[in-house]
Amino acid sequence: MSNPSKVPFGDLKLDYASHRPAIDEAIRQVLNSGWFVLAEMGARFEAAFAEYCGVPYAVGVGSGTEALHLALLALNVHPGDEVITVANTCVPTVSAISFAGALRC
Repeated sequence: MSNPSKVPFGDLKLDYASHRPAIDEAIRQVLNSGWFVLAEMGARFEAAFAEYCGVPYAVGVGSGTEALHLALLALNVHPGDEVITVANTCVPTVSAISFAGALRC
């Protein structure tokens, strides 16, 4: 039986190596500032990401669940509203819907 060819997957070690000086410097600046959230580096990232996306604003959050929850709130989803998702979704998706109060069983 022959070996199937391997599908290449992202090589994080190679990616890190190619950007190591910039990544290490950014981490050093954050650690030296003593501020891990709501600080200048976060605000600078949000501004740069918004510019990259061609939008006026961007907001950094701590998780994908938070991002989905904020998206639902931005869409004016409230308790009692119906939000439909796929049956094979993962818990964070349903959690965000539940946090917005739109979960129906």
